[in-house]
Amino acid sequence: MPLLLVTKNRMDTPPDAVAATMDRALPPQSLMRKYGAHTLIALSIIAVAITLFMRYGRADTLLVDKSRLTVASVERGPFQEFVPLTGAVAPIDSVYVDIAEPGQVAEIFTEAGNVVEAGQVLVRLTSTAPETELMNSENLLAQQVNALSGTKLQYEQTRLNTERSIIDMRADLEKLTTGYQRMLRLKDSGVIKQADMDDTAIEIKRQQQSLAAMEKSLKLSETEGRKQIDTMQRVIDTLSSKLAIARENLDLLHVRAPIHGQLTSFNVHLGQRVMPAQRIGQIDQIDNTKIVASVDEFYLNRVSVNQSAVATIDGNNYDLKITKVYPEVRDRMFNVDLAFESATPAKLRIGQSMELRLNTSAISEALFVTNGAFYESGTQSIFVLDQNRDFAQRRAVTLGRRNSTQVEILNGLFLGDKVVVSSYQSFKSVNQLRFK
Repeated sequence: MPLLLVTKNRMDTPPDAVAATMDRALPPQSLMRKYGAHTLIALSIIAVAITLFMRYGRADTLLVDKSRLTVASVERGPFQEFVPLTGAVAPIDSVYVDIAEPGQVAEIFTEAGNVVEAGQVLVRLTSTAPETELMNSENLLAQQVNALSGTKLQYEQTRLNTERSIIDMRADLEKLTTGYQRMLRLKDSGVIKQADMDDTAIEIKRQQQSLAAMEKSLKLSETEGRKQIDTMQRVIDTLSSKLAIARENLDLLHVRAPIHGQLTSFNVHLGQRVMPAQRIGQIDQIDNTKIVASVDEFYLNRVSVNQSAVATIDGNNYDLKITKVYPEVRDRMFNVDLAFESATPAKLRIGQSMELRLNTSAISEALFVTNGAFYESGTQSIFVLDQNRDFAQRRAVTLGRRNSTQVEILNGLFLGDKVVVSSYQSFKSVNQLRFK
């Protein structure tokens, strides 16, 4: 049956009954019913925070903008190790103009920038010392030549006189010998006295001894005369050498160009007093040129004569080879000279710079990746992108040779891998890069 709710009038209720009704205690509510909504919200926030931390907030994971990274593919192909250099065009040879004899500048015949020929007089000096030395040498030489002439004349006269005397003595001895032979034939006839024969025999013996002495004297005078003449001739030769030196010293007052070329520097003025070994200019041989480049000392043991290089000039490549390696190291660099193996490019100017590639290995097949800032950090690991390109994971690798555009991969990567080649400076303690 239906329940009837009877509502009483409050005025009909006694006051005590009303008070009793208002002070009646309610039953206590549970914590879940009281804080349930707030708890669920807090737990959700904590779960999201944990999820975000697990994905992005770990110390070895970093969220980065992928557009700010440089990514390259691992490739296989020809690899050659080379060193990029900057070279400058220089004359094939340069010769300094130095003063050999002290003097004062009297005349100047050219100026800096002009092309001069070998032997051309550049400057004339004046000095009294070489002129005085030349005059003294000429006088001494003339005296010795005159003395030698007089000695030779006297020697010849003495020799001729002695030879005439020998001829006369031989003739007299022959007469005496003939007469003595006649006496011997007439001895038995009694016509010839014995005393006359004895006198003739004595005279023949005296003439023979005199002739022998005269011939010995002739030989001795010839020997001594020739010695004297030879001695005087040696003196003359010495004086002639000194005279030649004096003339050369006088000629050194005319400063000449040692080679054909361009007088690139010339520092001298009229009236200037110059001293021996003083440098007044430089001549560059401009008929041919070379390339001079500085190389880091790290490659000192890997650079040698005849090593190949390539120069890029006006967009064209030219083959060169090293012709000289300078062993001196300055500021951790050493210099090399290079020459063009074929025709020298036209319109090269002294001092013009150019880019070079110095080859330090032969061309070989290798696995490589584009050279980038990652290598500068010296790391032996690389960030490799996953297949979906959502993140990049650090991977240990072994790197080999490198050049300005390639880095050789020895181990740890495979053909086609995508890797980050930009700087790792901000990723030193990171093992994974997550992309925004």
